Amino acid sequence: MACAAPAATVPPTSSASPTPGLTPGKTPSSTTPLPSATTSGSPPARQIRSPDADASAALPPATTEISNVAFEAWSPDGQHLLVRTTTARTAQGIAVFDLGGIESATVAFREGYWTSGTSFAGFGPSTADSVIGHVRFFDLKGTQTGDVPADFEAVRFAPGSPVLAGTLPGGSDSAIGTTYRVWNGSGLSKVRQGVPLSWTADASLLAVLMPLQGGGYGGSGLDGTLAVVDAAGATQFEVPGWVGDAYGVATFSPDGSYLAACLAAADGSDPPQVRVINVQAKSISSSAGQCGIVSWSASNSLLTSDGSPTLWTPTAGATDAGLGVQTFATISSDGNIASWSGATCARHRRPVGNGIPHGRRR
Repeated sequence: MACAAPAATVPPTSSASPTPGLTPGKTPSSTTPLPSATTSGSPPARQIRSPDADASAALPPATTEISNVAFEAWSPDGQHLLVRTTTARTAQGIAVFDLGGIESATVAFREGYWTSGTSFAGFGPSTADSVIGHVRFFDLKGTQTGDVPADFEAVRFAPGSPVLAGTLPGGSDSAIGTTYRVWNGSGLSKVRQGVPLSWTADASLLAVLMPLQGGGYGGSGLDGTLAVVDAAGATQFEVPGWVGDAYGVATFSPDGSYLAACLAAADGSDPPQVRVINVQAKSISSSAGQCGIVSWSASNSLLTSDGSPTLWTPTAGATDAGLGVQTFATISSDGNIASWSGATCARHRRPVGNGIPHGRRR
């Protein structure tokens, strides 16, 4: 699997072209601020390479290969990775490997999240047929170091942090929960309204889906409007006129300046597209690309990829990434791009000039 390694070493991204304004389906001539609130799919990871490897060079031979696993996440220091095991070698769960391919821990959980460079969390159901799960914390050897005293339907961790927002179970087996609680590393908050989607890297802001009045289901989840709240749950601003769903894309840029989210016009005039919200200016761009794989670089370049990659930057807006159609791609923190299409994989030099990738496919 030549594509597994480059795809595994860069985070997902999104891109969009900035059209100032907030009127769905139109292109206003100036940016309209969002009103302030008045009240509070990864490819198998078979080849391991350090995430700071020079992506502009040809791929070197793999130093380590791990079979029958799917990539989950690099540790914050880049020295370990979490993978999902997919065979009976260890019952299905989460395993920790170092760069030499040495497995140090396996825990029986559905999802894994790094909480520091030396600790991780597992989330999963108590029984195989349940969607309700619990959170446990572990060190690199798999020794449990703590837990969260609550059950959740889904969890959203702040990157590399034990801080999380957990969606509480709905009222029945088929209901989607619309309330959540925050674990700050030592205790749980009171119940809050909404469905948590994504944290900023410093855990100071949380994107939350606020369910539409009366509920209702869209194509893939619960419909609602987007709001950004602080760690205490106070609403900072809302995004009127646009609708997302509980399973849609929502991810902050590394410095928290921008939020990329899959949104559709509430009046139906614009289909779901990735939109970029300027958190400070409280303004929203026009489409930044198709809803699908999204990832940010450290310089706030956004790559969206759902078969036709688009690159968005704060200065140039959305441009064709130049990778062709029927292609998927991600961008690394330093701006290098990995792309794949079927069995063909390529790595590209970091974007230059107008943001189009420079370099040849390899």
